[in-house]
Amino acid sequence: MSAFFALIRREIRLYARGKAEMATGLAFAFLFITLFPLALGPAPEILKTLAPALLSLAVLFTQFLGIERLYADDLEEGSLDLITLSGLPLAVYALCKTLLRWGAQTLPLLLVSPILAIMLGTEFEAIPSILAALTLMSLCIALAGAGGAALVLGARRGFLLPLLLVPLCAPALIFCASLAESGLSAEAGKQAALFLGALFFLYLCLFPPLIAAALRSAVEAS
Repeated sequence: MSAFFALIRREIRLYARGKAEMATGLAFAFLFITLFPLALGPAPEILKTLAPALLSLAVLFTQFLGIERLYADDLEEGSLDLITLSGLPLAVYALCKTLLRWGAQTLPLLLVSPILAIMLGTEFEAIPSILAALTLMSLCIALAGAGGAALVLGARRGFLLPLLLVPLCAPALIFCASLAESGLSAEAGKQAALFLGALFFLYLCLFPPLIAAALRSAVEAS
């Protein structure tokens, strides 16, 4: 238990020092949402229709920033070896790092997403469904991204990571768009929420043990 709390304190200190990474993600999302209307031109109705998809893509791309380094730094500096020897389950370590990274990088973006949605012409009534969709989708992507980062760890195949993540993130992106547009159909929104929640539960059960196996293999190979 002491190793678990030590890990949490360590990660919080690291993210507190790395405020630039958080600012980069927010700046990227803001620029993406700001520049797209300029490229589209004066078409407010089209922009309003595309708002859920644009916000989903902004969250998706922001979470991809630096994902390949999620475990790489710990492996290179030997922290991963110490964690393995401490007796802390690697699945717990992986889930802890994943959720803390989500909290540091994605949660601030989710908090400002209503403002970004209003910038795109979204009505106030649609914001709760959009926020719920983005939250569930971002958690799914966080777990999928952590799994992809673990699979390419130490193999010098980082260029394959985007190709690996696309099929894993596509279902979450599709259901997120459906849930965000649930104002058009309450029944469709309910089904999308159930599917997205089930997908998150599946990823939560599937990825931590897979990540643990990949991390153990990387430690043994290093």
